Amino acid sequence: MTSLIAIDAAPARTQHTVPDGEPACKRLWERLRLLESLTLLSLPPCAAPLAPAALALLEGASERSLPPHGAIAAEVEHGLLHGVRPGTALALLLLAILAADRYDSGPAPLRVAAVAVDIAVRDGGAHAWLVRALHAGLVLPRTAPWRQVAAILASLAQDEAAAGHGAVQARRLLAGAAMAAGLPLPEQAGQLEAALPGGRATGIVAARYALLCELARPAAPRRGAPACFAGWSTELQAAFHADDAARAGHAVAMAAPLAGPFTPPAELLCHHLFTLLMLARSGGLACLATAAGHHCEGDTSAALRGYEAAAADAAGQDMDWLATLAWDMAAAVAGQAGFATAQQGYRRLAINGYAAWGAAEHARRLARAWRLDRCPAPAAPAADLGLSIAHEVNQPLAAVMLHAAAARKWLRRPQPDTGRAIASLDQIVAAGRQAGEIVRSVQRLAGHGAAERSLFAPDEALREALQLLGHPLQRHQVAVELDLALGARRLHGDRAQLQQVVVNLLLNAIEALAGVAGRPRRIVLASRPGARGTAEITVADNGPGIARAERARIFEPMVSTKPGGTGIGLSISLAIVQAHGGSIEAAEATPQGALLSIVLPLPA
Repeated sequence: MTSLIAIDAAPARTQHTVPDGEPACKRLWERLRLLESLTLLSLPPCAAPLAPAALALLEGASERSLPPHGAIAAEVEHGLLHGVRPGTALALLLLAILAADRYDSGPAPLRVAAVAVDIAVRDGGAHAWLVRALHAGLVLPRTAPWRQVAAILASLAQDEAAAGHGAVQARRLLAGAAMAAGLPLPEQAGQLEAALPGGRATGIVAARYALLCELARPAAPRRGAPACFAGWSTELQAAFHADDAARAGHAVAMAAPLAGPFTPPAELLCHHLFTLLMLARSGGLACLATAAGHHCEGDTSAALRGYEAAAADAAGQDMDWLATLAWDMAAAVAGQAGFATAQQGYRRLAINGYAAWGAAEHARRLARAWRLDRCPAPAAPAADLGLSIAHEVNQPLAAVMLHAAAARKWLRRPQPDTGRAIASLDQIVAAGRQAGEIVRSVQRLAGHGAAERSLFAPDEALREALQLLGHPLQRHQVAVELDLALGARRLHGDRAQLQQVVVNLLLNAIEALAGVAGRPRRIVLASRPGARGTAEITVADNGPGIARAERARIFEPMVSTKPGGTGIGLSISLAIVQAHGGSIEAAEATPQGALLSIVLPLPA
């Protein structure tokens, strides 16, 4: 597969040579930004017509990578000196957009752009619709949600009064805004189909519509997209879904020089997203996690955490398409790491996500390609644990990385501290051993091996689990009080699995305490004999606690009370405890915080 790593990932704005008119635009903006809105709105009308050639340059400005600076500056200057005519409001809007992109990061460009719309609507005519469409697609995304932008553009695209360039631009801008808004695929396709002028399949709208149709159902070969930024962005999206790196690389290279100040933000957003996803699929995990908003450093553990969190966050915002892409890429990462069972689970989530979004045909193609069309999904809750091995090994792998960094630091001193370095290396060995035990134990819970149960001292196991969390406890300045009272009593079970449950609960408590200020951060890890031949293990913290309404749901898969949380750790903990014949529940700690209690049967 051809790598995209060497290809420039479409910079936000391309380098450009300064044309003759750009200095004039910049000087004009410095004057214009100081004028009051009422001053601009009170400009008198002008009867002198604008030259057709200049008008054509302004009307087609948003479709070019290089702005017509001279025409923009000349028309705004004419408006200030002689009054407003058809084309003045459009030039004023284009100058405001240009200023926001290159000259002025303050509120003035947004204010002037709004004045341009007011002037256009007041004076009426065909340009009013064009100015409104450009404002909705190029300016409004800076302040309004994408769904609101898409709704406005859809209304303009279908309004019979929005003739000429106004309707054309609204349709073109809608093609990207609907995708950025994360609308369900059928809704996107329906909007674009309604926006096709007279049903004619031409231009970027038709190319994007054809791509959506191809993902949703069997369709004829897709027509080529027009040679503009949005057209090549559409080609990039098609290449991603086809897993064609060479085709994607060509689309990225062709789109890069076509980006300009009037390129729709929605098209830039989607283009960057799919570019980085293709980079990640080719092996660039750092770029993959960056695309998801998580600063991955290129390791499997961080990549899977980032995409689990991205999927959970996107699903919480009804952005099913983004969640689906995250699961798709998580499957690729898991496959590269050799987590075959986890990869199968991620692939099922991706297929279900594509189907729920409306890309039914693409979901069927993936199911056939991944050979999941005849393979039933796991039925038992315990089997779901096998799909989460990658999640569980994140914790000991993180410990390995932390202790390795510490060992390197001790050895790089002018006088190496070998004692501390050896202590860090011992912790790496312990964490690596635990990672192996987790993989084996979770696979056993998934039904892939015999349970390795034995009698063990729970208090000793709790102390060992706590040792793995020395760095996060120190980093967040959390003190742990041990109150272990099981003594010589023994539990019969899988030691590594039960240790992992305790590690999960302790990590949740540490994360809950990270935002606590004004009081010492404290966790109490306790054990004691319970009623009717049981042992009780508790983890209590003095953090914000868990709302009563959420306590019954926190053990459900994909439910989390933490921003960006995956909701996997506690569901795994519940399944492990239940597999040992026990129970786990959440309550309120005294005087404040959360209390997680595990009850397990003691052998007779």
